[in-house]
Amino acid sequence: MRARWSTRRDRARRRSPGRIRLGVIPSIAPYFLPRALPELRRAYPDLRLHLREDLTRTLLDDLRAGRLDICLIAFPVQTEGLATEIIAEDSLLLAVDATTGSPAA
Repeated sequence: MRARWSTRRDRARRRSPGRIRLGVIPSIAPYFLPRALPELRRAYPDLRLHLREDLTRTLLDDLRAGRLDICLIAFPVQTEGLATEIIAEDSLLLAVDATTGSPAA
């Protein structure tokens, strides 16, 4: 993930953004942002970052309407008319009761 973020950071650095309005879904925000934001702040100390947490549909509506610049969302979702790129993948674990081996003891 770091290499992908660095590549995007290098591309964005050439554009030198003054403000970014970032929308992010609640299931991503507490995991992704604490790692990404410090790096973003170091790369762009003058960047004015406006964060908004909301549901996918609302974020995409606001992106299409020009009220947001970028969104962090999870697939699958309909994204016609938008440029998308997968920037990370998650691993999910199934936990069960160790004594019974059953999810419903």
